[in-house]
Amino acid sequence: IIMDELYKLIYSFAIVGAVSLVSGFAYVSLWTYIGEQQTLRIRKNFVSSALQQEMAWFDTSVGDPQELPVMAANALARVQMALGRTVADLFANLLASVGCLVVSIVLDPPLALMMLCALPVIGIAIGIVSCFMRKYSGKALEDFASAGAFAAEVLTGIKTIASLRAETWAVNRYTGTVRRAQENSVKS
Repeated sequence: IIMDELYKLIYSFAIVGAVSLVSGFAYVSLWTYIGEQQTLRIRKNFVSSALQQEMAWFDTSVGDPQELPVMAANALARVQMALGRTVADLFANLLASVGCLVVSIVLDPPLALMMLCALPVIGIAIGIVSCFMRKYSGKALEDFASAGAFAAEVLTGIKTIASLRAETWAVNRYTGTVRRAQENSVKS
């Protein structure tokens, strides 16, 4: 009798696991696909609007014109991440939090109230940390864009750099910019 109950429990766990695997895969795939499609649409609109600009726009509004592709790629990667997997994780974590809260209120109401009292403090701490992370990740993206623009400029004029024997200068400048970006990336 115990073995029959045990086998029922094993089969039900296997079924729940299989359903969770398939639904989780479909869930993540769907949101990733949505994020990629939106990013592709934004990229097409960006390129078409950039091609319609006058030449002076690239010199005045962007700063270094060679930073534009790197900045656009970084921004679109962040948009894709925000529209894709991040939205899926937000919904999943929100539903899990509400479900855990309901279970804790049903099982032990005093402990659940104590947990609810600690949530604002935890939320404020998370907010402060995320502000610092956003600040330093923005600096890191700017530094990576500058490094990419400098590398593109050096590769475009590689004959001039070689004729002036400025390879070490170019490598040192690029390395310094990348190190600064890496430091800001680590801080974030």
